[in-house]
Amino acid sequence: MKPTRNFQLLTASLLAAGAVSMAGAQNFPTRPISIIINSPAGSIMEGSLRSAGNEVSRLLGQPVVTENRPGANGRLGVMAIKTAAGDGHLLTVANDSILISQPSADPSFQMEQGRDYQPVAFLMEFPLVLAGSTSLPFRDIRGLIQYAKANPKKINWAATAGNMFITEMIRQAAGIEITTIPYKGSSSSFIDIVAGRTDLVFAGSDVATFFKAGKMVGLGTTGGQRWAMFPDLPTFTESGIPVASTVWYGLVAPPTTPPEVIAKLNDAFNTALKLPQVTKIMDTNGMVTGRLRTTKEFSAFIQSELGIWGPVIRKSGIKLE
Repeated sequence: MKPTRNFQLLTASLLAAGAVSMAGAQNFPTRPISIIINSPAGSIMEGSLRSAGNEVSRLLGQPVVTENRPGANGRLGVMAIKTAAGDGHLLTVANDSILISQPSADPSFQMEQGRDYQPVAFLMEFPLVLAGSTSLPFRDIRGLIQYAKANPKKINWAATAGNMFITEMIRQAAGIEITTIPYKGSSSSFIDIVAGRTDLVFAGSDVATFFKAGKMVGLGTTGGQRWAMFPDLPTFTESGIPVASTVWYGLVAPPTTPPEVIAKLNDAFNTALKLPQVTKIMDTNGMVTGRLRTTKEFSAFIQSELGIWGPVIRKSGIKLE
């Protein structure tokens, strides 16, 4: 049977569209690549991203510029790419809060792969360290669990937007009752920890100065292995609590971005993240790279994280608005 005229035209148009797509990927980028960052200027993550972006600029032959858009619980970047042109010239940094926690805790805010965004590259991650007041009657995770079980809700735990869900995961896994105190940010919680008004808080590498000054104590870290920033602190898993979690950041693109453009971006950022001048800055900031390389791995990781955190968040009853 001979192909019909309509079938021949359809086939020709599909082949032409594929040729245009491939040509677009080969020519990409044709102008500066903009990356929206959902945090204020000066963050550790931003400094690490800029170092990688400088190398990507050299690799792709176009400037890579960053734009800070804090506010709205970090949602401004992903909201912008939902309807942006999918040509690879506008990306945003998305983290575990934006792609996992907030969609699980806020029914009005949904982020679905393919419909709302496309994963591009996994950038960096870091564990959290459990920091506490020097007045605590324990100095490790096992002592914390023992004390909390003997004294339900006596432990005050600072809860910020960035750490409330890992706090809840630990509480559920350890089977303890604690009193969570809401804070708008980590800085104010640090002040109260030092003053002894609050007992515990999950934090990043910025608490190292407090440890060195003897103003806080470290109990443990949340990663799957010991954190190079705090090598003497055990993980929760080592301490008998089967929880391993990190704060992570990745790049995502508008949902209509062609796979060929995404592949080119993924390759450029992975190449940059392996360069010594980039890894040195990452190491200094306590960041870890290289666990996930391909877009497919990043995509599967997001789905697995939704499967892990969704039940924890629903059980907690925490709602975000």
